[in-house]
Amino acid sequence: MNKIRTNEFYVINQPKYSSICIVDMGGVNLKSPLSTLQHEALDKLYDGQDLVFIFPKIAMKYINPEKFATLYQACMYVMSDDNEAYTFIRTLNYIREVFKGHQQFIYLALSTFENIDAIGKLRDINMMSLNSCVLRIERYPSEEFYEVYSKKGWRLVREEMQGIHRIYYTPDSLVRLSFSGVNILRRIGKEYYSTFKNNLHDFIPCAIKYYGLEYVDKEL
Repeated sequence: MNKIRTNEFYVINQPKYSSICIVDMGGVNLKSPLSTLQHEALDKLYDGQDLVFIFPKIAMKYINPEKFATLYQACMYVMSDDNEAYTFIRTLNYIREVFKGHQQFIYLALSTFENIDAIGKLRDINMMSLNSCVLRIERYPSEEFYEVYSKKGWRLVREEMQGIHRIYYTPDSLVRLSFSGVNILRRIGKEYYSTFKNNLHDFIPCAIKYYGLEYVDKEL
């Protein structure tokens, strides 16, 4: 296999569904097999969604990403660079501009996923036709803010503006994004997304709030 480059898209299979799930592999222990729940979740997701894997760069130390993506029947995979939010935006752009046919967009943080029953809801006709994002959004407590604005905080000194927009989070591992929401997320500028770096899971709820995107505040 040729050297895998970051932020380049490797298509394995052509998409066949109107729903697509972007699987964030950040935080997944790739030194050992996936847990039974993670393994079964990817199988259930494939039955109704095209799968796209976003791997962190470190993944190449432990696995062959192409073999992994092929075994789990993904249509595509990408290796993130040092800013996962940027890779996510580029992935949305590729899906919309090249694949074109998807009407429902799902984000899954596989490392924290527990509620496998939620996957079945993705095929509900009412969910498929919904024009809003679906996720719970909560505000970070003051301790998290202090880590960013304190002069003792290493983030402020070493990483300049990292964390300044990290106001909200979602406790949900499975997030449903709307068609219109995806189009707005694709246009977010570097001055915003670059402040998240390796906090992709937080980038989504923060961007939804910051840009005033419509969402349904509930768990899938």
